[in-house]
Amino acid sequence: MKKMMKLFGFIAVAAMSLTACQNDIDEQVNVNNEGVTLEVVADMGTRSYFGEKEDAGYPSTWTGNEKVQFAANDGTGFTVTNTESGATTHLSATFTTGTTTNDGVIFAMSPVGDYKNGKGGWGSYSWSYGNVYLTIPAVQTPIEQSVDEAAHILFAEHNYEGAFPTGTIGMAFKHALAYGKMTLTLPEGVEASQVVLNFTQAVAGNSVKRYIKEYTDDEKTYQPGDFSGADQNTITLNAGNVVDGVYWFGLLPIGVVAEDMVIEVVATNGNIYKKTIAVGGDLEFNQGVVSSFKVNMSACTPEVTNNFVDNAYNLITSVNDLEEGDKVVFVAHKYNKAMGAQNSNNRASVTVVKDTENNTVDFDTKVAIFTVEAGKTAGNFAFKTSGNKYIYAAGGTSSNHLKEEATLSTNSSWVVSIATNGVATIKAENTATTRNWLRYNNATTNGDLFSCYSSGQADICIYKLVGEYTPADPAIEYTIADCSIAFDATSGSANMTSAYATGWSFNATTDAAWISNITVASNAVTFTSEANESEEARSATITVVASREGYSDVTKTFKINQAGKPSGDLALGASYSYTFAAQQFSANGTKTLNGLAWTLAGDGGYWGYDGTKGQQLGSGSKPYKTMTLKTTGYEGGVQTIKISTSGAKSVSAKLTVTVGGKQIGSPVSLTATNTEYTFESTNMLSGDIVLTYTQTSSKAIYIKSIAIN
Repeated sequence: MKKMMKLFGFIAVAAMSLTACQNDIDEQVNVNNEGVTLEVVADMGTRSYFGEKEDAGYPSTWTGNEKVQFAANDGTGFTVTNTESGATTHLSATFTTGTTTNDGVIFAMSPVGDYKNGKGGWGSYSWSYGNVYLTIPAVQTPIEQSVDEAAHILFAEHNYEGAFPTGTIGMAFKHALAYGKMTLTLPEGVEASQVVLNFTQAVAGNSVKRYIKEYTDDEKTYQPGDFSGADQNTITLNAGNVVDGVYWFGLLPIGVVAEDMVIEVVATNGNIYKKTIAVGGDLEFNQGVVSSFKVNMSACTPEVTNNFVDNAYNLITSVNDLEEGDKVVFVAHKYNKAMGAQNSNNRASVTVVKDTENNTVDFDTKVAIFTVEAGKTAGNFAFKTSGNKYIYAAGGTSSNHLKEEATLSTNSSWVVSIATNGVATIKAENTATTRNWLRYNNATTNGDLFSCYSSGQADICIYKLVGEYTPADPAIEYTIADCSIAFDATSGSANMTSAYATGWSFNATTDAAWISNITVASNAVTFTSEANESEEARSATITVVASREGYSDVTKTFKINQAGKPSGDLALGASYSYTFAAQQFSANGTKTLNGLAWTLAGDGGYWGYDGTKGQQLGSGSKPYKTMTLKTTGYEGGVQTIKISTSGAKSVSAKLTVTVGGKQIGSPVSLTATNTEYTFESTNMLSGDIVLTYTQTSSKAIYIKSIAIN
């Protein structure tokens, strides 16, 4: 081992060269213009431990299950092959090339595959941008005498000019990263759970670029071997495998460290010890080199202890503070959003309030509270819902799903590590389920949510209850539908749907002189109106404000549309009928049915067709709780409307029909059998015809036919 430099005091720095790997391995590349056979001799010395050398050399960490990937470029693009399990002897890969004379590269790398799982290693290629992506993990678990294998990243490359080469090419694996060997001395009796290295520059990241050819973007020109895209300034080292206080780690080759580093130690009792080391340019991290340094913290005293706030949900900054029986909530790290109720394949997002230091969080009853239990394997955790089910990674290798299950499994048993800033890495124990990383997604087309992914998305934290805490009532949620009334109507009502309305009061106003006596209840807004003596229709805007002490006002508006007075006597309109012989509606919106435009609106999410029952609207999982089917195009008077309709088995739904805002006939209750219902009026009515369905069940609703007059 070659000593490069030495500092007296608390840091001793040394380095050993690993430029061509600790045991150089030659790869033989046999080439011809019909195709390229790449044969790599990858013996047990290619990836080795960094610790003490044995008689036969450094012990190998190859198991034969690592993945090695090869790529060749003939100047037009990458061809990737051999993404297979590694072997202890050799691998082969064949590339079929053209006759191009462009410059290119042959590239080999390991590990691969884990890049997309956020673990570390090589990922996708971009020849047009001149780089290969890799992940340098910001959380590492060193093994005894060596770095975390996810940070033990190797590559071999051969650049050529002109025509694709022929003959034999010699290649050798090299290390892509720089390495550190830190010997840490702690106060007597203190045992570390995690050690966090804080740098003043980026040293890790999930989307780091390593350039394989010269590339110029809007800002600078990159040369082969340059890196960009690192965005993490810390390396967190889990201490479970550490022996004699020696911590090995991998990081971006940053060269000279010119500014101070801060070392944070999270003790097993939750105390945090910090020490700033004055590097002053005497420590550097270069590619393929191990830099050794010592940090003596024996005289340090706890700088931060877990001073949890009583009767609050507190941010956990060490996995040692997560215990069986704890009540916890999951909160996005950089967003004021917490995990809520279960959706079909993920969980909802709920707005919360963090304190100024993000150490505690306040929330309402829409936030999901979980009870911590032991996982399948010792040291892992399970999170049980209030319904006594476990959340689990349900997507396997193809879907980003988070669901609930009644029985604990390796998909609902979670491996948890927590950095000192509170960022929690939570992954399902079952590694065969690659989409197993619990994350917050703020960018879906259906709104933000929490689910499981293989990579990407946003960090989350765990807040646990200390003492007692009663979640607040959520802010009211309500909607009011526009309504239509006849020209001679003296009163009317608009449908209102609301949730979490307890304790809220309402005030409604309008600037329309012909509307008065507005009253707001939880399911309707009623009002008094004056008859419209004009032949022109008119409308009024109603503003409703919901108020409650301690909450912000919630304001909604809706319109009252009143028909104009008919000129002369109103004649009975022409007969109209339509039968659904096939599916017409596949979403909310307007369809023309036998010459008359009908508009479907409501909160359902499924549409289909049944030969006996007709158009299906909603389903058990995506029902229409409130639905309207409306036409404004029928001309003439209306006295009779007939609707053939039904619901699914055990449906509990009602149908009400109005013409020009006036109810015609009486509401009817649906059954599971298609039935024709008749709605009649002794007076001639005119205006918008609206079919309004409401249900307390969660079932499909069907409409077979509509007839007017």
